[in-house]
Amino acid sequence: MRSNNVIKNAHDSRTELIELLYDTAQKPALWSEFMQRLVDVMGSRSARLLVMNREADVVERSFKVAIDDHYHQQYVDYYVNCCPWRPELSSKPAGRLYSTYLDFSCTQKMFQKSEFFNDWARPQDIAHGICGTLHTGHANTIQLLVQRTKGQSHFSRQETHFVNTLVPHMQRAFELAGQFQQAEAISMAVGQSALPFMLLGEKGRILFASQKAESLIAAEPNLDIRQHCLSSGNHRFINQLTLLIQTVISSASGEWQTSGGTLQLSRREKMPLTVMVTPVGSSKGEALFPFQRSFAALFFYDPEAEITLRRDLLESYYGLTPTETKVAELLAQGNDLTRIASRNRTTLHTVRNQLKSIFTKTRTSRQAELVSQLLSGPAGLRSY
Repeated sequence: MRSNNVIKNAHDSRTELIELLYDTAQKPALWSEFMQRLVDVMGSRSARLLVMNREADVVERSFKVAIDDHYHQQYVDYYVNCCPWRPELSSKPAGRLYSTYLDFSCTQKMFQKSEFFNDWARPQDIAHGICGTLHTGHANTIQLLVQRTKGQSHFSRQETHFVNTLVPHMQRAFELAGQFQQAEAISMAVGQSALPFMLLGEKGRILFASQKAESLIAAEPNLDIRQHCLSSGNHRFINQLTLLIQTVISSASGEWQTSGGTLQLSRREKMPLTVMVTPVGSSKGEALFPFQRSFAALFFYDPEAEITLRRDLLESYYGLTPTETKVAELLAQGNDLTRIASRNRTTLHTVRNQLKSIFTKTRTSRQAELVSQLLSGPAGLRSY
């Protein structure tokens, strides 16, 4: 009788639950609200949404409802791999949830003899549940667990089936959230500079390339795209670039420990191509969404192209004098200090003093760092 009442309540609430799921794509904090509503509708005790490593033996991030912080930390630190259902769960097909009472070879009596039950579950009055893998990616596994007390009884076939009707909507919500995040990152990169750029995800995979970037790479004999990653015959350059990208993306999923860096690709009979790498997105402390992806933006600067920095913004934003603005612009165009002195009809000593003043005002200390900031900063570019 109780199960019939739960099923009726669940079907009455299905539309509301699905609407909440799709709202999470743009408002990640609503995952907690969805899980609380699911717990209430299914007559349950608690729920956890776990973002784990690929092997599903380490909890990296999570949303939880009605689980004490102390017990949850114990689960993350130790009990996650003590659960007698977990080994069998890893062999079950993803994309659905399973009743711990009906779908596992570990019987209820066996479960009640386990360390997991006696030291972790029983003190919280957790006796039954449904669990399953919602998504498996190249870096993470996402699992959902809903728990019940002994008095609430186990999940029936009908109840488990109902929750499984929601799983495709959960998976679609994950996909939409990833698309929103990528679109937001592209928008942020576009706002940083008018330079040709690429947006990279984990392992340096190209997620988006501007038309200017595609044209630039097509025209560069020493650059190519292979298996969705940037490639080059200059092995030293590509190895350094790969390391820099990995460092930036790793930082983007943490606390922004690096602002990126700049590399130069030597070219025959041409000035070097400058490649700037910068993190794009929210820091871990700002991200509510547990599936937050990390991005790196690659900006390409070709000094052979006709480029003019916006002098008005250089002067207003950095407080540069007109003379310093001209020096900064010539540096960004790839000129060395000797050539700048010649073009400005002044001495090398004067140019060096002007450069020191520019360093101070832009809070940089090296020419490469300065050029990177000028090209990707608010001064933007008139044309490329």
